[in-house]
Amino acid sequence: MKRDMTARAFPLYRGADQMLVVSGTGKLRAAMAVAYLFGACPEQLQDAFLVNFGCCGTDLKAIEPGCLVLAGRVTDLDTGRDYYPDFQQALGLDPVHLRCASTPVRQNGPENGAWYDMESAGFCEAAARFVSADRLLVLKIVSDHLDTPKLDAAVLSRQIKDQWPAIAQICQAFRQRPAGTGPTGYLPEQQAQLSSVAETLRLTATFRRQLDMAVRQAIRADRDPWPLLRQASTIGIHNKRERKQAIDDLIRQLTAPSAL
Repeated sequence: MKRDMTARAFPLYRGADQMLVVSGTGKLRAAMAVAYLFGACPEQLQDAFLVNFGCCGTDLKAIEPGCLVLAGRVTDLDTGRDYYPDFQQALGLDPVHLRCASTPVRQNGPENGAWYDMESAGFCEAAARFVSADRLLVLKIVSDHLDTPKLDAAVLSRQIKDQWPAIAQICQAFRQRPAGTGPTGYLPEQQAQLSSVAETLRLTATFRRQLDMAVRQAIRADRDPWPLLRQASTIGIHNKRERKQAIDDLIRQLTAPSAL
């Protein structure tokens, strides 16, 4: 990619079929960079897949710095809001729950055994205004164990260089997967809950897609759909009429503005 010297607000690089905007540190800058990108290049980004790539820290000592992780859930520690970017088990990385902080987190942070960064929530909040969740990927390289006062740019560059073949492969696979091909973007326990509902209600592929869209709509509206799904998985169904009624009721409750 070559740098676009006409871009002033953020460093912007362009390639044949990809763009890179460098936001800098912090969720506000990440959100502003996404908004700037869509404002500057609306036509090129109509069918875009967006990847937030950066670094994160963890207090899990068993995790080696330099490894890659995908976020299946992002929590903004300032607001408590959750975001659910896409992830794909086929990429070979287990999803993690990433906490986004507005200031650096050191050891003895808000939660033990957790993962922290400073940009993901801003990226997810802004990007969700332009594309659906299944077009968002949050990919991080583990930089430290929350015990480094200042990250070494040379070390980070070396870690990225070492992981670049894997990074490129993941991004390419993500771009090649058509959007809306299935109910991805959930943590394993959430996927299990969806599967339980699908089995209880004997959902067809069409109804399964409708349920997935309703769940995503609830999440984007900052509502929690999982209590309704847990309740639906315990319903007793005796005939087709009851099954159709249960499905309609569940989707209506998930999508109603006053629901949840």
